[in-house]
Amino acid sequence: MVTLRRVGLRSAGRVGFWFSVATNMAFLMFALVMAIINDFPVTRLPLEFWLKMAIMMAINGLFSSFSAGMTAFLYNIVSKSFGGLQLEFEMPDSVSNKRKNGERKVDVEIEEIHESDSDAE
Repeated sequence: MVTLRRVGLRSAGRVGFWFSVATNMAFLMFALVMAIINDFPVTRLPLEFWLKMAIMMAINGLFSSFSAGMTAFLYNIVSKSFGGLQLEFEMPDSVSNKRKNGERKVDVEIEEIHESDSDAE
């Protein structure tokens, strides 16, 4: 078992912002598809409409970023007092060293240095 003791505020805010922007874009695409299906002339929408939509998405992203940061802040306070969220990960049977973004395996050798060897020099 691993205990999640702390959530980074900036990280939570960043995730909240981009998640909000992505979901707003998905809702906008859905609205555009529904408008096209119902024969609404989407090309006749003025430029001001699209600018206001972009500003609204940015403001919504900022509010979501703030709320995600506050949630992380409150989690950090509660986790200090009562303990954090306990997670359990399933590890593979054989653990080997892999490069972060590659398939090539890297063998790591650790050479031990004894103090008696360094004194002899």
